[in-house]
Amino acid sequence: FPYTTLFRSPYVLRSATNCVVAQQLVRRLCRCAKQAASSDSGYDSDSALGLPVETWRLPVGCPECQQTGYRGRQITAEVLSMDNLQVTEAMQQRIDAKQLAAIAASEGMQTHMQRAIELVALGQTSPAEIVRLFGLVGN
Repeated sequence: FPYTTLFRSPYVLRSATNCVVAQQLVRRLCRCAKQAASSDSGYDSDSALGLPVETWRLPVGCPECQQTGYRGRQITAEVLSMDNLQVTEAMQQRIDAKQLAAIAASEGMQTHMQRAIELVALGQTSPAEIVRLFGLVGN
């Protein structure tokens, strides 16, 4: 299909697409990272930089990571499935991207932020990395 036809006719986009994937790479903590917990965080909130996690790891730095505390990258991804009736109806009504994202999230799509919080809780990245990429929680 020509590019312009896809955007003039939402049903064409829907029928030609199974899903839409948006990805973001976050820095992965090096194994030198140290464990932290909400009780020793030093922050005013009960979680790390506003993230709702009970424990997390902090970057320290070592020769392996060139003193950065990070080695490699980890993906966070949102997958917008076209199998969801609410999502396809919203597309046919040509609602804006922000409203479409809200509908998809309410229908069960895992957002970048949800996946990022999960990565912090698993100790794969730091709260500071998530705030650097996505901003403060609640903003």
